[in-house]
Parts: sequence; C-alpha cells; structure tokens
Amino acid sequence: IYTTLEGYYDYQSNGGSAQYIRVDSVTGKIHTVFMLADDSADVSGTRGTGYAVSTDDGATWNNFTNVRIPNERSGFPAMDLMRGSAPNRGRPIVTNHNFFGTGGPTNYSGAYLGDATGFFTPLAQVPARPAGDPIWPRVTSSANGNILIESSVSATPSPIVGTFLVSSTNLGSTWSAWQTVPVSRGTGGQYVMISTQSGRV
Repeated sequence: IYTTLEGYYDYQSNGGSAQYIRVDSVTGKIHTVFMLADDSADVSGTRGTGYAVSTDDGATWNNFTNVRIPNERSGFPAMDLMRGSAPNRGRPIVTNHNFFGTGGPTNYSGAYLGDATGFFTPLAQVPARPAGDPIWPRVTSSANGNILIESSVSATPSPIVGTFLVSSTNLGSTWSAWQTVPVSRGTGGQYVMISTQSGRV
C-alpha cells in the first residue's frame, strides 16, 4: 500500500540497515520515515525527512500534509518508538543528519519527538564534538524511557573517525557527553540501535 511518502532521493543509507519502520504493539499504529527530495532538479538542496503513520494496518496513511522533520534540509533519518510509561510511551522519536543548526556546528544529529497530530518537537540540540560532526545517527529508547543516539563522526581529512553514543534521561531536555563506542567498521551508518523490554540496548 502506498504510504504517501515519495521524492527524488534514491540513496537511502550508507550500506547499513535503515530504521524506517516501527509498529506499536499496543495501538497497532505503523510509523514510517523516509529520506526524500522535493525537487528533482535540486535533490541535495531539498533533501529532507518525511513521516507518515497508519492506524488501520497499513490500509491508509496520513503524512500530515507532507510534514518534514524538521522543516529544513536533513537526511539519513532513523526512528524508534518511545518506551517507558504514559504519556510518552509509543510516541515516535526521530533523529537525522541535519545541516543548519542555529548556533551549532555545520552538521549535527537532531532529535525530534512526535505526537498524534504529526507535530514533531525539536529536543535540545545534541552536543557538538570538537573532532568532527556527528552524522548518520541511529536512535532507540530504553525500557525506562531514556533516549540514546549513536552517530558516526565525519572529519577532514579522514571521512570517518569513530562511532559515539549520547543519551538523555529527561526526554531530550539535556544530553550526556559523547562516549566512544568500541566498535570497528569501514563506513558510516553501518549499524542499528535497538532495545529490549528488559532494558538492554
């Protein structure tokens, strides 16, 4: 079934698994995000993150009049559903590689918390890193409702300098400092973040 998300950007990942679909086991809602460009003549400049949700097992979809997360250039999104308790349990949490952070670095990993109306609240800006910008992020919510974002870091002259993890215990009002993840891989974005009901990530 057509999700109503479409665009001109065919390249969706850096060779890793894309975290683009999540199903809420309690409500049955299906959430999806998609990297797309609105202008075929300017696929780089109009690249963004689209979102849609289905409440009837995928028979119909609502994209909230082509909502973009955020309303600026972005790419390589990832999504999970919030865990923990009401009222945040089940809300979509989206992260992506942004380009125009107000007062921030050139590239950064943004985080956004959605609601039932298709509105996504920007969380506090994920901190910059002095040795390269965090991009190609992945996100998950742990069993207690914490938010964790993992990103590769791009720097000159080396395209990738490592993988790092940042977390929030207060729904994205503040973030921890970046921690190094002891994993080795060749290019950015080739990993997935997922959490279990028991609290393991």
